[in-house]
Amino acid sequence: MRYCLLVFFFTMSFFVRADVPSTEDVKAAKGHKQLVLLNQYMRSQAFIDARTALSLAESLKPNLPLNQFPKEKLYLHLWQGVALNFIGNRRDALILLDTVINESTSAGLSDVTVEALLQRATIYEEQSNSDLALTDRFNVLSMIEHKGDYKLLADTQSAIGMTYFSQAKFTRAFEWLLNAKENYKAIDLERGVVHTLGRIGSIYRSIGDLDNALSYQLKTIEGQRKVGNKKSLAIAFNNTAIVYKDLGKYQEAIEMHTESLELKREIGYERGMVYSFNNLGETHRLAGDLATAKSYLAQAEELANKLNNRMLLGSTNLYLGRIAITEKRYEDAERILAMAMETYRKRNSASRIAEGLVEQANLAMQTQQYQSAVSLLKEAIEYAQKAQKNVVLFKAYDLLSQVYANIGDFRSAYDMQVTFRQSKDKLFDLNSQQRVEMLVVQNQIEETKRNLEFVRQQAKLTESELNNKISKRNLLMLAVMSFVLLLWYLYRQRVNKRELKLVKQSQSEIAEKEQKLSLALWASGDVLWSWDLKAHTVSRENADDLSALPDGKVDPTWQNLRAHVHQDDFNRLTTHLESIKNQQEAAFEVAYRVKNKAGEWAWVQDKGKVVEIDSEGRPLRVAGIQHDITILKQQEADLVVLNTELEQRVQQRTKDLVAALNDLKATQQSLVEAEKMAALGSLVAGLAHELNTPLGTAMMAVTHLHAELQQLDAKVQDNRITKTELTEGFKVLAESGDLIFSGVNRTSALVEQFKRVSVSERGEGRASESFAVLVNAAFKTAWQASGAPKHVELLEVSDGNITTYSDPLMQVLELLISNAINHAESNDQLSIKVSCYERNNFYEVLVEDNGIGVAENELTKIFNPFYTLARHRGHVGLGLNIVFNLVSQVLGGEINCERSELGGAKFRFTVEKVHEKLLV
Repeated sequence: MRYCLLVFFFTMSFFVRADVPSTEDVKAAKGHKQLVLLNQYMRSQAFIDARTALSLAESLKPNLPLNQFPKEKLYLHLWQGVALNFIGNRRDALILLDTVINESTSAGLSDVTVEALLQRATIYEEQSNSDLALTDRFNVLSMIEHKGDYKLLADTQSAIGMTYFSQAKFTRAFEWLLNAKENYKAIDLERGVVHTLGRIGSIYRSIGDLDNALSYQLKTIEGQRKVGNKKSLAIAFNNTAIVYKDLGKYQEAIEMHTESLELKREIGYERGMVYSFNNLGETHRLAGDLATAKSYLAQAEELANKLNNRMLLGSTNLYLGRIAITEKRYEDAERILAMAMETYRKRNSASRIAEGLVEQANLAMQTQQYQSAVSLLKEAIEYAQKAQKNVVLFKAYDLLSQVYANIGDFRSAYDMQVTFRQSKDKLFDLNSQQRVEMLVVQNQIEETKRNLEFVRQQAKLTESELNNKISKRNLLMLAVMSFVLLLWYLYRQRVNKRELKLVKQSQSEIAEKEQKLSLALWASGDVLWSWDLKAHTVSRENADDLSALPDGKVDPTWQNLRAHVHQDDFNRLTTHLESIKNQQEAAFEVAYRVKNKAGEWAWVQDKGKVVEIDSEGRPLRVAGIQHDITILKQQEADLVVLNTELEQRVQQRTKDLVAALNDLKATQQSLVEAEKMAALGSLVAGLAHELNTPLGTAMMAVTHLHAELQQLDAKVQDNRITKTELTEGFKVLAESGDLIFSGVNRTSALVEQFKRVSVSERGEGRASESFAVLVNAAFKTAWQASGAPKHVELLEVSDGNITTYSDPLMQVLELLISNAINHAESNDQLSIKVSCYERNNFYEVLVEDNGIGVAENELTKIFNPFYTLARHRGHVGLGLNIVFNLVSQVLGGEINCERSELGGAKFRFTVEKVHEKLLV
C-alpha cells in the first residue's frame, strides 16, 4: 500500500499544470471564466491543499452558472471528489465520482468519463480493491486506444502496470510499464519516460533484484533533475533511499531521505514530509542512532496532528514501538503498538497489520508471554500471506520457531524452521522465474523494436530506389520535353519570320517578290526546289552550302542521283519520287543523307508536293523544301548515348543497394546468434538452480544427521542415554535419512529429465502400429508412475494404424497424459480423451481432459523450459518442453494448447507422414 500511495502522488504531480490561477484570480473572475479558473485551481490543489480548495469551491458554487455549462460542472464535481479522497473522505468521493461517470456517459462527454474513471481507479487501489481499479483502467484503455492520444494511452498503460504491481503480478506489471515507456519515447515525453523508470525500479526491488532496482532509481533521479519537477524528484529520492535501506547502506539512505525532505519542505508538500520524517526515523533506528530516530518521529507526529490526519500516524507509532522495545520500555511499546494497529485496521492494510502483529509478538516474547506470542504470530502469518508480504512472513516464521524453542516444543520449532526454509526456497524460485519472465518480456519488446526498425530500413531503401528511378525518369522526360519545346520554339520563330516576310512581300511590288523570297530562304537555310516533270528538269535556290545534288536535267532512272545520295537512303528517296510520278502520292516527306560540297554526309529533311497538274490529273510540277537536320540527328544520337549511361548508373546503384541489404541481413543474423547465446545462459542458470535445491535439502539433512549422531555418541560414551532418547534419536535419524534419499532421488530424476530435454534420437525406425495399443500402453505407464490414482479414466480410443516413429510418439503421449493427471484436482473425476485423424500429409493427434485447464495468458509460456505452475508439488517444468522438442524435432510436426470442449486443456499436435521403408 505504501508503494501505491507513492505512485499515486507521483502520478498526480505528473499531470498538474504549471499555470495555476491563484485564489484571488478565481474570485475576481465572473461567470463562465470563473468556472473555468476554479476547475484549473481545483485540479492542481486537490492533491496539495485539498481543504482550502474545497472551501473555495463551496463558497463560489451559489453564483456559478453550473446548469449552463454541464461539462465544466461535471469537472468541478470530479475534482471535488478527488479533494475529498485526499483528506480521507473516500465514501463521499466515490459517490461524487460515480455520479460524474454516469452523467458524462449519458451526455457523451468521453473526456470527462475518462478522467473520472482514472480517479476512481486510484481510490479503488488505495482501498486494496485492485480488481475494480483494473476494470476502470481497462475501460479507459478501450475508450482512448483509437483516438491517437499517445500520452493518455501511455499514462493508462503505466497505471495498469502499477495495479498489477500491487497484485504482485510483477511480470505483467513489467510488460505494461515497458509498453508505456515506449509510447512516451514515441512522443518524446521525457518526464513520462523518467516516471516509468522509477516504477520499473520498484518492481525489481519487489522481486529482490536490488542492484537493478538501485540502477533504475538512480536513473530516475537524474531524469527528474532534467525534467525539473521538484515533487517528482523528491519522491524519486525517497524511493532510492528505500533501496539503499534494503541493501543495508543506511548512511546513503539517510542522505537520500534528507534530500527528499528538503525538496518537499521547499514546495510545501506537508503530507509528503510526514512520510520523510517517518522514513528518516526508521533508517536512523536501523543505523543504531535512536535519539535522532525519535526526534524525526516526533516531528512526523507533530505535522500529522497539524494536518488533522491521524491515518498518517500508523508508521510513526510502529517505528516508535520498535524503539520502545529496543529500550525495554515494554509498557510504552504495548501502548504505542496498539495505536499503530488501530490505524492499520481502520485502513484495512493487510501488509501493515502483519508488521504490527509481528512487533506485538516480539514484545510478548520479550515479556515471556509465549502463548500470546504464538497466537499473534499465527495471525501475522495469515495477514502476511494475504498481502504477499514475504519479508514479514519470513520474520514471523523465524520468531515462531524461536517461541516454540523457548517453550520446549522443539518438534514444532524444527517444523517451523523447515517451513521457513521451504518458503524462502519457494520465493527464490518464484523470483528467479519472474526475473526470467521479465527478461523474456524485455527481449520480446526489444525484438519487436528491432523488427520495426528493420522494416523501416527496408521501407527507406525501397523508397530511395523508387525516388531514384522517378527522379531519373523525370529528368529524362524533362530533358526531352525541353528539347522538343526548344525545337518547337525555334521552328515557330522561323515560321513566324517567314510568314512576316511573305506578308511584307505580298504588299510590295511584284518586281521585289523574288528578291524577298530569296532573302527568306537565306535566313532559314532551307533549299527551295522545283521539279518540272514534263521537261525532266530541277531547279534549286539557296543550295550553295547544303547539297551537291545536280541541277538541270534529271535522269528518269535516277542514276545521276546515286553519286550524291547515301546508298542506304537511295531506294527510300527514289521510291517516293516514283510514287509522285505514278500519281500514287500527292506529297511526300523523307529524310536522307547527301554529300555537301565539302564532301561530308549531311542529313536533310525533304518535303515536296504536287503544285500543278494537267487536265487528266497527271502531275506537271512538284515543289518542295530541303532542310538541314544534321544537328538534330546528332542530338538524337547523343540522347541514345545518354540513355545507355543512365542504365549503367542504375545498374551500379542497384548493386550498391544489394550490397547494403546483404550487410543488414548479416547484422540481423549476428543479433539472432547473440540471442541464442543469451537463451543458452538462461538454460544453464535454470539447470544449476534446479539441482541446487534438492542437493541443498540433502546437505541440510546430512548436517542434521551428523549433529544427532554426535549427541547420541556423547550420551552413549557417558552411559546416560535413556530408551526414550535413543528412540527419539533413531526417529530423527530415520527422518534425516528420508530427506537425504528424497533429495538424492529428486536430483537423479532431475538429471534424467535434463537428459530428455535435448531430443536427437528417433528410435529404431518407422513402423505401422495400432494407435489404440500405443495410447493404452502410454496411459498405463503414466497412470502407474503417478501412483495409480483411482479417479482417472481413459475414454475409449478409436482403433486405426499410424505409421511413424513409435518410441517418440509413445513418449509424447505418456508425458501429456502424465501432465493431465499431475495437474488435476485430487478429489475430482478426471477423464482423458485421445484421438487421431489422418490429414493429407500428416496425422493430427488430440489429447484432452476435463481438468482445470490452462489460463489464456499462460498458453504461450507452457512449452518454455522450467516453466511450471506446480513447482510447490515438486514439478520442474521440463515435461512439456520435452514434448515440444519431440514433436518439432523428431516427429516433424507442430504442437499447441487450447481450451477443450471437455472443460480442461486440449493439446493438438501433428505427426509428419514420410514414405520410407518400414521396419518389419
